[in-house]
Amino acid sequence: MALYALAGTDHPSGLTKPFTYYADRQDLSVVLMNFARLQGFGASVAPEVQGTISGRFTSIEPDKFLHGMRSAFGVSWYKLGSTLYFYNEADMTRTFITPRALTANKLFSMLQQSSVFSSQLPPALAPNGEMIVVSGPPSYIAQVISAATAYEEAQISSTIMRVFPLKYAWAEDMAVSSMDKTVTIPGVASILRAMINGSPGSATRVTQNVATVDKLSGTGLAAQGREDESSSKESNAPTPQSGEANIMADPRVNAVLVHDAEYRMDYYAKVIEDLDKPVELVEIHAAIVDIDTNFKRDLGINYQAANPKSKGWGVGGEFSTTADTISPLPDLGTTTGQGLSLSTIYTMGSDYFLARIHALEEDGEARMLGRPSVLTVDNVQATLENTTTYYIQVEGYQAVDLFKVEAGTVLRVTPHIIHNEQGTTSIKLAVSVQDDQNDSGGTATTLGTVPPIKQTKINTQAIVAAGQSLLIGGYYYEQKGETQSGIPLLKNIPGLGQLFKTTSKTTKRMERLILITPKVVRLDDLPPMPERIDDPSMHQSPTQSDYSERKPAPKGGCMRHDAPPAQPSLPPGSAELQTAPRSIVDASL
Repeated sequence: MALYALAGTDHPSGLTKPFTYYADRQDLSVVLMNFARLQGFGASVAPEVQGTISGRFTSIEPDKFLHGMRSAFGVSWYKLGSTLYFYNEADMTRTFITPRALTANKLFSMLQQSSVFSSQLPPALAPNGEMIVVSGPPSYIAQVISAATAYEEAQISSTIMRVFPLKYAWAEDMAVSSMDKTVTIPGVASILRAMINGSPGSATRVTQNVATVDKLSGTGLAAQGREDESSSKESNAPTPQSGEANIMADPRVNAVLVHDAEYRMDYYAKVIEDLDKPVELVEIHAAIVDIDTNFKRDLGINYQAANPKSKGWGVGGEFSTTADTISPLPDLGTTTGQGLSLSTIYTMGSDYFLARIHALEEDGEARMLGRPSVLTVDNVQATLENTTTYYIQVEGYQAVDLFKVEAGTVLRVTPHIIHNEQGTTSIKLAVSVQDDQNDSGGTATTLGTVPPIKQTKINTQAIVAAGQSLLIGGYYYEQKGETQSGIPLLKNIPGLGQLFKTTSKTTKRMERLILITPKVVRLDDLPPMPERIDDPSMHQSPTQSDYSERKPAPKGGCMRHDAPPAQPSLPPGSAELQTAPRSIVDASL
């Protein structure tokens, strides 16, 4: 065996004691163990290191000896603590450690401080900074992975509690009920639970409401209002979560409480910060109108698709009805060309529309059913509901049930604000209209009689620009009336009165229109509340919307004047107005 000398006299290995030894056909592992013992270290030789040595080593430098072992037998080594480890160079491998509970930089620093790494086999951080790259024999890699796992488990087992107050978002779920369904909008706490549990899909839940009222049989009136035990157990059951994580919402202070591993708190803080953002406000104005179809053109309505160059579009119209007496316009789906559709972009302005409706109302050709307004936030559904509830008694063998039947108009609007590149703002609307009407024709229903309910549903989407409105219509109903005319007194004579009066029946074909006008509300653009709004001299409450137009009264509030002296009576036929004594209140408005 030949040993090759290294150039120079330095000791890169850090081993300085010359090695003197005589071997006569000795096993390689024995020689290596004697070398390590002479240097003051223990030895660990891998089973793959094999070979036989014969020869005399006289005061050979440690680095020269190790270099000769590598050249002759392919043996490499590394120093860790007080032990020299010898392994077969062919067994070198590389692995990547991806931390779960710590960042790669923090875990790398902790492993370095604990002397887990060997200077002969230095690790490195991956270019993305998320992994640790370790190269070495399997035993060395196993030691590093074992130490990294121990540090991670220590971090995972260290749990703390932390409160995250919210400024804009809701911590608890919000439930919005309307007619036959309840829509639950998830709060931040529910969103975090769903992310941890890996729940797929949207967190928004839609629940169908029960159509019956709680039974009275066998429970007594005192049991009314008592919570059902099965539902209570189900609702109070804890939601299973992964690991030891527990997330709750505190509605008192609008905060999210998190009990989890300490290392995860930074992730929670980042996600909550991204969710708790200020949301723009959208004001929804709706006008629900019944109008005679013969006068519809007076409103400037033309059911056509929007101009492709226009900023507003009506898309995805869906129409359904359960009554045969309604004659809807053809459902053309997406409005991409000329023709009829169920929604249109109304560009003549809501003021013009309402003015024409008032004019037709005076002639009895239109009827304003309602003008509700609601303020909602971006991407949150606003519900406008005007319904009447009927309770139908259904008798059984031993019990009586009350079934709830609701009829009316429910309008659901979900706005989404779009900021265009040109600096303009558009609003995307997802609209759902459910119109249920009592179709009994005005006939009174007796107890236990189920009135027929005519149901119409419209679902559509549109994008409207500022100042535009979405007009929804296209379904009709007939309004029947009966009038009598004749000679006074004579027409009321029993029997003979039929000869002195005439009865005429009228039928009007009415169309129901819904005009939806969205408006983006920016709090910075609103005028500030006057400082004198709480002045006692103000005659109006500060909650009134027209407070900015009110004028303060003279100091002291309303002024009461004595009644003027009575005027002498005038002869009949005088053109001068006679006024009765009264108190005059100077409101100064």
